[in-house]
Amino acid sequence: MKQEVRDRLIEGAAALGIALDTAKMQQVESLSILLQDANQQLNLTALQDEEEIAVKHFLDSWTCSTLIDRSGRLVDIGAGAGFPGLALKIIHPDLEVTLVEAVQKKVRFIDTCIKTLNLKGAQVVIGRAEELGRLPKWRESFDFATCRAVGHLALIAEYCIPLLKVNGYLIAQKGKEGLKETKEAEEGIKLLGGQVQDIHRISLPGLEGHCLIRIKKNTKTPERFPRRTGIPRKRPLVSKEWASSLRKSMLK
Repeated sequence: MKQEVRDRLIEGAAALGIALDTAKMQQVESLSILLQDANQQLNLTALQDEEEIAVKHFLDSWTCSTLIDRSGRLVDIGAGAGFPGLALKIIHPDLEVTLVEAVQKKVRFIDTCIKTLNLKGAQVVIGRAEELGRLPKWRESFDFATCRAVGHLALIAEYCIPLLKVNGYLIAQKGKEGLKETKEAEEGIKLLGGQVQDIHRISLPGLEGHCLIRIKKNTKTPERFPRRTGIPRKRPLVSKEWASSLRKSMLK
């Protein structure tokens, strides 16, 4: 990793209250190399340049750390190439991290990363959030849930909230659409047992316009949620005034 990229990571992490020691920095560099090498064959992410990976994968993932104030169990839904889950595990070794991904090649890559980096207390599960959320082994068993680049906040909420314990938190990563989606999804979030706590705007260079939407789970999720695979995307849990236009945009 180039020194200027390393310096940017260290400075960005420090701005988020994260101290990158030598061991953590070595894991970050190793994960970046694994991603770049695998990406040439597997097309795991659109990001190719190591500086883009540093900012838009690592620093973007670490913004979630500002809202993780205790150890516990974290589930990363739609983990893709392993972010934010793997990046958060590196800086929070005390967290138990479960990454959920439906695409086999991405699952294999994440598993390779966990083994190569010796990330104890991390695992990857192949499957869909709608399915896991109905299984006793996973339902209402996590303290934190993260999710990015999966879809509308209404969709993310139905995927994640059923997996959270009461008093657990969903940390949804969003761009400029975050405030609008929060308004659209608010009724559905309440129906699932959650409540929007706050919206944190990100000001790090390269991540301007990003925000974190923090949702607290106040009560148990009704047994009928999550609905079966595909239904949350087709019929998102939004108020009637938003439903028609939103469904059309989500189905494009």
